[in-house]
Amino acid sequence: MNDVNFGRNFRENTAVFRQPTRSEPESAFTMADNHPTFQTASLEAWHKAAAKSAPGGQVDALNWITPDGITVKPLYTADDVKNLPYANTLPGFEPFLRGPQATM
Repeated sequence: MNDVNFGRNFRENTAVFRQPTRSEPESAFTMADNHPTFQTASLEAWHKAAAKSAPGGQVDALNWITPDGITVKPLYTADDVKNLPYANTLPGFEPFLRGPQATM
């Protein structure tokens, strides 16, 4: 079999490249709804899971301190940043907290 025939046969036999005919329902070409379902995550569930890995079961023990003395938590949520001024700034725009150029 040469490459030309292989490519043509592949396209003819693959539903991705075929358009449904008037006699075929369009749903015949959709994938089955077989995606996995997941439980809704919650902060409480995260704390419970993190406590299993934390030293002594204390989630606060997972905090670490940068060389500059800043404490970094293992998880931050929207509640941690909701009252921060200038949290919605962009680089290249006033007040230039994220750099004077848009590509910074």
